Amino acid sequence: AVEEDVRRVEPSIAGGVGVVESDRESSLSLASTVASQLQQTESSLRDMIRQLNEAQEQAAPPDNPISQISKILNIHYNSLQWVDSNANVLHSKLRTVERQLQQQRLDNGRLSSR
Repeated sequence: AVEEDVRRVEPSIAGGVGVVESDRESSLSLASTVASQLQQTESSLRDMIRQLNEAQEQAAPPDNPISQISKILNIHYNSLQWVDSNANVLHSKLRTVERQLQQQRLDNGRLSSR
C-alpha cells in the first residue's frame, strides 16, 4: 500500500523538480546577462573617469590645491575599488563554501535515512 502511494506521488514530484530546475536555469541566465551588462557599464564609466581625470590634470597646474585634492581622492577611490573587488571575491568564495556545505548536509541526510 505504501509502495503504491509512493508510485502515485513520484510523477508529480518529478514534474515539480523539472519546473524548479527550469526556473533556476532561467534565473541563472538572467543573472549572468545582468552581470555582463554591469561589467560593460563599469568599464565604460572607468574609461570616462580616466579621460576626465587626464583632461583635468592637463588643464590644472600640479601645484594647484584642487589638483592635489583630486589626486588624493583618486588614490582613495582606487583603494576603495580594490577593497570592493576583493570583498566580492570573498563573497563568491563564501557562497561556494555554503553551497558545498548544504550539499554535504543533504547527502549526509540521505545516507542517514537509508
